[in-house]
Amino acid sequence: MKLTTVKRLICAALAAATLLAGAPAFAAEGSQTAAYWRNAPVVEGNTAYCWNEAGKQTFYLKYSEEIWAPLRTVAEWMGKDLVKDANAKSFSLSGSKTPLYRDQVQKDKGEQGIYDALSADAYLAKMKEAVPVTVLSGARLTVDGKAIAITGTNNKPASMISWDGDVYIPLSTAAKMMNMVVKHNKRTPVIDGVECPEIESLYIRTQLTDEQLTACKTYATTLKTVFDAYNENLNQDVSTMEAADQTINTLLGYMYTLKNTPKPDVRLLDKEYAAIQSAADEAIKVYKGIQQMIQNKEDLQRIQFAIEVDWEFKGYPKRQLGLRQQSAELMGANAMIHVLYLYNSVFEI
Repeated sequence: MKLTTVKRLICAALAAATLLAGAPAFAAEGSQTAAYWRNAPVVEGNTAYCWNEAGKQTFYLKYSEEIWAPLRTVAEWMGKDLVKDANAKSFSLSGSKTPLYRDQVQKDKGEQGIYDALSADAYLAKMKEAVPVTVLSGARLTVDGKAIAITGTNNKPASMISWDGDVYIPLSTAAKMMNMVVKHNKRTPVIDGVECPEIESLYIRTQLTDEQLTACKTYATTLKTVFDAYNENLNQDVSTMEAADQTINTLLGYMYTLKNTPKPDVRLLDKEYAAIQSAADEAIKVYKGIQQMIQNKEDLQRIQFAIEVDWEFKGYPKRQLGLRQQSAELMGANAMIHVLYLYNSVFEI
């Protein structure tokens, strides 16, 4: 596997949709225009997409220099049920359920976005259109019976808005409802001299103590050291049985370090930590299988094929590459992508 392949894979995983233009200042009432916001915020370490009542993925909006989320989505983050009156002037959240952070559409499972019926060109054109929203002047919101003030950045008073059957609130209000803080970050990653697309990210998380933040940074830095070493040592020599054995031992060492480094007890890290553990376990299983092949002194070309091309070893050695094939090295990249997500989450908060 070529080093540039892993670089492209990581850049692709980092790529985010371009921020579209904003809209007018807060209005007291009536019809206004917003814009689509195609990124998804990271809430307590979970990349959270929004879905509508019909079960289709919909959009966050940018309105008056603020990012807005469907109240339905915020209710899911809080583990609450959303109830609204018949006139859509009063909304309440209540209950206590497991928080839900929805993934993006998986078309192979029959899931859809609201504009999936459009052609690619029509979709791109749609994304450039203004989004008509209605300002719900005077609408009220309560959480467990407590009235919530709708405010934007710097506590500027605002009204809820509605679009496409959903009511929206500013993410700054949503964060306050959850006793969390919002961090807005822009960056253009450069990996091994390759400039990736600009990423504009929103992080919503529980406020951390200085001690917790230091622990998170120490943990993330340790994992990032493994990430850097992995990238620097791809395409190692596997020309002999001894060299192949050393390569597998090196890859195993990376995975065991990821697994055995203690994680601070902070919710922010939980999702990516679980993903790293799962990917590392999968890679270790593969590496041990190849290690056993080496100990059994099986055919060297077969072992090279497993490390560099196809860990499943099917149809050796002339099987044409397919989508389900991954080299042993690329198995490690699956874990490293989540390491990078975790590292960015910690150092962008």
